[in-house]
Amino acid sequence: MKPLGYSIVNRFDPEALFTPKSVLLSGAETAVGQALGDSLVAGGFPGRIVRPGEDEAGVDLALVADPPEAVPGVIAGLAGRVRGAAVVYAAVEGLREMALAARVRVIGPRSFGIAAPAARLNALRSHMPPPPGRVALLGQSPALARAVIDWAAPNGIGFSHVVGIGGNADIGFGRVLDHLSRDPGTGPILMEIAGLRDPRLFLSAARAAARLRPIVAIVPGARLGDPSGIALAGFEAALRRAGVLLTTSLGEFLAAAETLTRARPAQGERLAILGNSEGACRLAADTALAAGIGLAVLSDETRRVLGLLLGDMPPASGPIALPDAPGTRLADVAAMLAASPEVGGVLVIHAPSGPADDAAIAGLIACSGSIRAPLLAAVLGETTAAPQRRRLAEAGVAAFATPERAVEGFGDLLRYAAIRAAARELPPSAVLDVAPDRAAVHAALSLARNGGRIALPQDAGFAILRAYGIETAETRIVDAAEDVAAAASSIGFPVVVKVSHPDLAQRRPRAASRSTCRMPPPPAPPPP
Repeated sequence: MKPLGYSIVNRFDPEALFTPKSVLLSGAETAVGQALGDSLVAGGFPGRIVRPGEDEAGVDLALVADPPEAVPGVIAGLAGRVRGAAVVYAAVEGLREMALAARVRVIGPRSFGIAAPAARLNALRSHMPPPPGRVALLGQSPALARAVIDWAAPNGIGFSHVVGIGGNADIGFGRVLDHLSRDPGTGPILMEIAGLRDPRLFLSAARAAARLRPIVAIVPGARLGDPSGIALAGFEAALRRAGVLLTTSLGEFLAAAETLTRARPAQGERLAILGNSEGACRLAADTALAAGIGLAVLSDETRRVLGLLLGDMPPASGPIALPDAPGTRLADVAAMLAASPEVGGVLVIHAPSGPADDAAIAGLIACSGSIRAPLLAAVLGETTAAPQRRRLAEAGVAAFATPERAVEGFGDLLRYAAIRAAARELPPSAVLDVAPDRAAVHAALSLARNGGRIALPQDAGFAILRAYGIETAETRIVDAAEDVAAAASSIGFPVVVKVSHPDLAQRRPRAASRSTCRMPPPPAPPPP
């Protein structure tokens, strides 16, 4: 391979990685390299695209599309010549050691690439370019990333960055989160996590980023690796303390992205439901109640105000069904409900009704920009409803295809609010609130110290535990074997009988890990 002749640059520059002005494409003759070259040109990358040996100036980003056997030589040749980092697409072992030896920061191995649509950079192994926007996507599965990008385009969601972490050899989730948390062009962050190399660094970076941006995560295979669910529960608790919302299915992952990208924070825990379909409104109410989400209970004042618009006072609780609502009537009622202090969020359900549908959607778009409570829309159907959901999404309204998904979206808002609150909590200054019997503890320890012992007998140890309010098994100490039965009867069966002696711990063989019991040999048979 021809050596790379670039000026030596020692400092790692995150800006050079995420918004590069020059890109080195190594392995351009491979299938992966050819696809990356086409994507860079098609995306209109405005910077320099150079090949090994073509230019003597330093580059910001290196794309290593070479086969696995050529990667070690490429990484060695990049030593000191890349300002940002090298993205390694191949599945190669020992990449971290190669990178450390060459003093080159790397993303990979098995990365599906990097994209920054605002900078017109598309170096992804993807079937389509990600549209520009404010959502950042970090992941390790190329297929799931492509699915999210494919879902995002028709749903009006765009990306500030897409980063394929890959095998997490060097630059992983923690480093990327650290940069994105300070990026003014990034809003919500979506993460697909298959494995972490440095959990402590990751949680520290996630906590810092979650203070400024909503973060949603999904962990494929968590139960496959631990069917008991203990590992998943522990990871979820750690993420919750860091302020990260963990989802357990792809549908929930995408719904949470839809909601947190567009909806305002919940103003309370109760949801107001209205729509032009009584049956759909009832389905939404059932879903909310099953999920533990309370329905808004309207005050008399709110009901009177709504009565002036509707001609009749609505019920105090339950959904408000308006089957013949003309034009913008749904939007008008939604705006009134959103202004009520007893309402934490508003769900508007719209089923196809005819020529007035366009006016209803336009009313919801106009309403969404002037209310303080989150507005969620469930627009039912596909033929006419899909374009209507697209209009709502482009206007910044969280739009869903079913009432159930919309209710789950409001649940995500509540979960996220609770997670943010938990992440802000500080532990109490006094971790333990106990009032031990200090005199009893002092007496037990003094007795052992005065006797020259370095270990406490069981009864003394139990006494200290009880002095701190810790329950222990009831015990009796007897001096003769014939007294054991009486002591056992006073405690209550079943019981365990042990030998007790002040020096028993010292006399017991230290290497023994299990007690043994040897039966005496059987008596000799009588003589014939």
